[in-house]
Amino acid sequence: APTTWPDDALYGLSTSGTGPGGRKAVVGSAAATAHRLRWERRAFAGGPAVLRTPPVFVDAIHEVLAPLLNGDALLVPRRRVRREHQIFRPKDTTTRAGEP
Repeated sequence: APTTWPDDALYGLSTSGTGPGGRKAVVGSAAATAHRLRWERRAFAGGPAVLRTPPVFVDAIHEVLAPLLNGDALLVPRRRVRREHQIFRPKDTTTRAGEP
């Protein structure tokens, strides 16, 4: 079956291929991305955010765009922070994007 992309396609990523049928393309639309970013702005308080997701996963799109569009800093750790309960310290940061 032919793959269709939304008219407002914003990004495309490839799945890991571990499920049935192997690798697949994931296409995110601008409208869906804007909807999620608006929800995140309402649901979560502002302030610095930490890029926790590797950039090959769809959640990284929102982890990068949300704080930057809100005027907040994006902290990029030197090493991947893997668990929610793990403590992130500023000294673990290599990049602070979006700071005034």
